[in-house]
Amino acid sequence: MRRVETISSHVGFRQYCHLERRGAASIVVLHHEPLNALTTNMRAALLHFFNEADADSATRHIVITGEGDAFSCGIDVSDFAASVAETNASDDNSVPTLQALCNRVEASNKVVIAAVGGIAFSGGLELALAAHYRVALPSSSFCMPEVTMGIVPCGGGTQRLPRLIGVRAALDMIATGRKVSATEAERIGLIDHLIWRNGRSRMNITNGDPVSSLIAGSEVSSHNIVLEAALQFAAVWNVPRRISCSARKLGCALTNWAAFCYSERDLARKAYKGSYFQLQCVNAVRAVTKFSSFEEGLAEERKIFTQTLLSAEAQAVQHLLSSSYAVFSEVLPALPLDRRAERFRYRFNRLIVVGCGPAAVGIIVMALRRDMCVTLVCENSSECDLALRAIREKLTGDVLKHSSTCIEEHLSYLQLVSFGNDIGAALRDGDIVMDCTVGDLRQKREIFIQLEAMCPPHCVLATCCSTVSVGELAACVQRPERVVGMFFAQPVDDVPFLEVVQAEHTGQRALQCAIQAGRLFYKATILSRDASVSVGVRIFSAFLYQALSMLEEGVFPIEIDQVMQRFGFRLGIFALDDLVGLHTSAEAFDTLRRQQQQLGSTSMRPCCPKKDVFTLHQALVKMGHVGRAAGRGWHRYESKGLLSVASAWQQRLTECFSCSGKNRAVAPVMRSSPLLHAPQRNRDVELLTLRICSQKNIMRRDISKREIIERLLFSAVNEAGTLLRENVVSRSSAID
Repeated sequence: MRRVETISSHVGFRQYCHLERRGAASIVVLHHEPLNALTTNMRAALLHFFNEADADSATRHIVITGEGDAFSCGIDVSDFAASVAETNASDDNSVPTLQALCNRVEASNKVVIAAVGGIAFSGGLELALAAHYRVALPSSSFCMPEVTMGIVPCGGGTQRLPRLIGVRAALDMIATGRKVSATEAERIGLIDHLIWRNGRSRMNITNGDPVSSLIAGSEVSSHNIVLEAALQFAAVWNVPRRISCSARKLGCALTNWAAFCYSERDLARKAYKGSYFQLQCVNAVRAVTKFSSFEEGLAEERKIFTQTLLSAEAQAVQHLLSSSYAVFSEVLPALPLDRRAERFRYRFNRLIVVGCGPAAVGIIVMALRRDMCVTLVCENSSECDLALRAIREKLTGDVLKHSSTCIEEHLSYLQLVSFGNDIGAALRDGDIVMDCTVGDLRQKREIFIQLEAMCPPHCVLATCCSTVSVGELAACVQRPERVVGMFFAQPVDDVPFLEVVQAEHTGQRALQCAIQAGRLFYKATILSRDASVSVGVRIFSAFLYQALSMLEEGVFPIEIDQVMQRFGFRLGIFALDDLVGLHTSAEAFDTLRRQQQQLGSTSMRPCCPKKDVFTLHQALVKMGHVGRAAGRGWHRYESKGLLSVASAWQQRLTECFSCSGKNRAVAPVMRSSPLLHAPQRNRDVELLTLRICSQKNIMRRDISKREIIERLLFSAVNEAGTLLRENVVSRSSAID
């Protein structure tokens, strides 16, 4: 058992959470950034205040809630081992494990309510499961992402969640790490009640709606709304309800056996390295039905967690996660002491997005999902209509997947402006402008000069074009410290990666703003220096060059992608190129070649090898086969037979949904079905490859799987070493 006198004497429990009292209710509020993570100090402080509230004879209800955008994001990446170490939570001065803390919360004789006003991930969700009742806002989301970290949940989540929502639904969440929206959480029974900003609730009590007295509108914070709702619901919740004592939702042994067999077979069929952790998650959930007592199930969960924590794969995954957090430590030393506490609390009044392409649409969708005010600036009204249609399509997909409730509510935060109108007033309250337009450096300079003249002095100007020098754009404005690069990986709203590029004169405030935007969008963020082409593009180009070279030597795209997926990559290099767009990667290669010609062969900057392997790539671009968006690229994305019939039915259901109810005017027909996104062998590309090899007099040969992996990885490692040598990035973990 570890003591925390040093914590109490030096930093104090109140830096992590505090205790409030309202009548017969005690409120434990988590308020430590980032995202109220359940670190060692946070768990000690939470236990201290919870014990204090539990010992108060005047307290009948205990409400646990979190300030800001999160209830809690769970255990810290660097704190995995300490979160499961053996300890005793009965001592008020002890640092409890996550499992012991959750057991202590559930064992309370007072009614414990979890008021969720944001994300409840990992240990945060396990803490909410330990509470007797749960209320949440529609913007809340729930997830157990431990499988993506190479471990299994360690706070009793694998034992409580199946008892609450059933084995099948729990397997879907735990073994995949899938995020669940608040509406879906209410539907499956994960939360008891959903609280709406306009005062609506699913529950009516004697005096009417328990949250009818709440003020509707944005002037009331989400934290206050869910807290007041929890306090009013406490009037009808008088008896503790412990999940560990209930087995009603576990179902019969036969259906559970079938669910476990199906999950194991499905995971074994995928056969990539991450499936090991998913199988361990299945084993942890199986302990619910295997053991008769809840305590035995907890012991099995702790045993499996320890096994996965010590594996080499888990340590590699955790290294990647911790490296994404290190970007804050890079910016922090340059900030004044009085501003360091604000590094996690930067708030945006309005986000300005210029352009109507896929990157602009993805950024806007991410912002609308976070209920951020967004202004979209397009060249004309027709481009505005196209962008709005694409945005509605993505939001419609969110509704169909139950990750959103109302498209119209999201679109109320969006403002559309065209260059033909007076956009000065629209940009007046912007905090950050993201330029996503397509064009050369000259056109970009003209746009930045206009934006600087119209935007307020504090507004940050960010470029999202990964093949344009941030320094050259900064040189054309009067205040270059406002200019920063923000390079998102495509598709922007799905891939959790952001590269923040610092030019020579980029100010610390601009960096802080860009990094905070990445945090709000849940992106793994790295910081790099301006090198004309982003780190991600250079690594991707190194991969793709070797893959194109092997195409001409003896393999086909589907074979390379299959080898990469068997090795552990989620996507093959050609499937990724289809996702990004072949025209985009062609532009990146052209930029690298121009850079080599301008800087000369003696430069340390990246250069394209002399071997011409781009003939096939250029031919596909000329044919219009630019990837998934076109339905054809390196692979095919259209289908025949039964799959096309299923896709047609899905399309029809989408049309019916779009034309019904309150979403009639805002929900368009989706242009493509997710069923068609699985890559399939493209015989036309294979025939074209053979024809080009014949024209070049290339004798094809057999290439082993080992050679494919080694050539791809070694080329990426060499390019990473070049980036470090050029000081483009300061840490090797950023490239990882």
